[in-house]
Amino acid sequence: MRLKIETYEEEEAHARASDLAWVQQDGMALGQLAEDMRGDRDIVTAAILQNAAALQFAAEELRGDPEIVMTAVKKDWMAAFKFAAQELKGNRAIVMAAVQKNCMALEHVLQEMKGDRDIVMAAVRENGRALEHASQEMQGDREIVIAAVKPHGGPWGRTNGAKGGPLRWASKELRGDRGVVMEALRDEWSALRWASEEMRGDRAIVLYAIKIKCAALQYATQEMKADRDIVMAAIKKSGTALVYASQEMQRDRNIVLKAVKGNLPLYAVVDDLRGDRGIVMAAVLVSWKALEFASYEMKRDRGIVMAAVNHNWQALEFASYEMKRDRGIVMAAVQKNGNALEFAAYELQMDRSIGMLAARHMP
Repeated sequence: MRLKIETYEEEEAHARASDLAWVQQDGMALGQLAEDMRGDRDIVTAAILQNAAALQFAAEELRGDPEIVMTAVKKDWMAAFKFAAQELKGNRAIVMAAVQKNCMALEHVLQEMKGDRDIVMAAVRENGRALEHASQEMQGDREIVIAAVKPHGGPWGRTNGAKGGPLRWASKELRGDRGVVMEALRDEWSALRWASEEMRGDRAIVLYAIKIKCAALQYATQEMKADRDIVMAAIKKSGTALVYASQEMQRDRNIVLKAVKGNLPLYAVVDDLRGDRGIVMAAVLVSWKALEFASYEMKRDRGIVMAAVNHNWQALEFASYEMKRDRGIVMAAVQKNGNALEFAAYELQMDRSIGMLAARHMP
């Protein structure tokens, strides 16, 4: 009888060792084990160390065991939170470990943890985006928000890119706090979008933002968009900023001239200024493609067209018919590239001397 007992115990030990070896190789094998093995701490621990998702197959009491769940969190917080007992999402030590592993774990914890200052601070220091999932009280905590909007140089990189950063989740009061807004702008220029109207109409704030990125002008108040000094500062960075300025500024000749010299495409210029010779000349000198969007009067201006084709032979396509019949214009174009002949008037395409010139300048 004693021999039978020893044999049974040996078989049990052998089976347990076999199961342990199995889950060490494949944690998800836990789901195929007998119920008593899924309640064995050593086997479950080995399984989740191999694959944290194996927690789903653990016995109910182990899915509510802080030590087991902590092991899973350290392996894979998302799988751990998905399969752990609900009450452990309110366990301070487990939650702290999770947010230190990945700040976005804050989204999945119990509400009381979202208002825990130490946990929220740990999360936003990892990445400011975690502020979205903090409690309203924490979103109104100046120190928490400052920590969230500060530049983050860790593995997550910048806070929230073009969406405007964590300032969007700060309380209304803090979005009107000058110090908070300035700190937010240091990391992400588009944070201006989420600042209070008072801050978006503050000259110093707006100038600071557009010096970082001229496109910040789009988030300034209408008053700032009509401020000549503000607009000039923006187009000094890039002429393309003019598209965010007021209509008055977009019709100001001197402003527009400076903008096209700074790469504002002619198609972004108001229609009546596309017939301004000085503006169109500046535009084609920056990009020959501007000729396509010039007024008809400018497309038949010999000086404008010559400047454009000297810049690139393909501009001949957008010249007026009169210019396509102009021998000097066509010769200038085909000397750049013989293929320009296809855009010339028919009679010049049939001209023997121009044809020979084009042939010599074929790529």
